[in-house]
Amino acid sequence: MNIRRAGLACAIGWAVSFGAGAVALDAVGERTREALALQRDGRAAAPTRPMPEPAAKRSYERYLESFSHPIPEQFDRNDGFDVRDGR
Repeated sequence: MNIRRAGLACAIGWAVSFGAGAVALDAVGERTREALALQRDGRAAAPTRPMPEPAAKRSYERYLESFSHPIPEQFDRNDGFDVRDGR
C-alpha cells in the first residue's frame, strides 16, 4: 500500500470513528442503498408535468416533418455548419 492510500485510509477511519455522530460504515452503506432505492422506485420523484399545448404541437409537427427528408447514405463533412464562416 503506498503512502497516499495509507493516509487516505487513516483519514477515512478517523472521520468514521471520530466524526459527527461516529457513523458506522454499515450505516453509510445502508443510507446509500436507501437513496438508490428511492431513485429506482420513484418514491421521491417529482410529479410529472404536461408539456404546454403550443410546445407539444410544434414538437409533434417537427417530428412528422422529419419523415419528409430522405436519410443520406453518408454524411458529407463539407455540407453543414462551418465555424469559420458562420454557416
